[in-house]
Amino acid sequence: MRAALEAVCYQTHDLLRAMADDAGSAPAALRVDGGMAANDWLMQALADQLQIPVERPAVLETTAWGAARLAGMHAGIYPALGEQGFRRVERTFRPQQKAAVSNAQHDLELDVFDGVASLVDKSLVRQLDHPDPERRVGPEHAAVGDHELVTLEGHGKWD
Repeated sequence: MRAALEAVCYQTHDLLRAMADDAGSAPAALRVDGGMAANDWLMQALADQLQIPVERPAVLETTAWGAARLAGMHAGIYPALGEQGFRRVERTFRPQQKAAVSNAQHDLELDVFDGVASLVDKSLVRQLDHPDPERRVGPEHAAVGDHELVTLEGHGKWD
């Protein structure tokens, strides 16, 4: 379970880094919602990995609530919210881990991932060329590109 939650942190880190590279600036905070936001450990791990505050709203399902509120406003059931809006922060998780530690953990995870992906690449190449037809994996079953296992069956031809 912990590995899955840490993977969320690392993926969020990579996504925010790419967004910051494209935009030329990084966000000052991360606003979260949804069921995973209820997990205090995950929110603190995100704050530590991202080195920015993570804001959790009082109402976790703000996306659904906001869509319903906007529909009600459009139908004339609710008045306009004004500039303040309706998002109230229930808790802010602030980084407690030093940036150097977070960066070292992230770099280690990337190294481990690259090592495992390389082994998978080699394993699939061996299976594609296996002399025993029963153990041979054909190109219609799987391919590895950018370290992602992609099922090709029914999705076009093998390149």
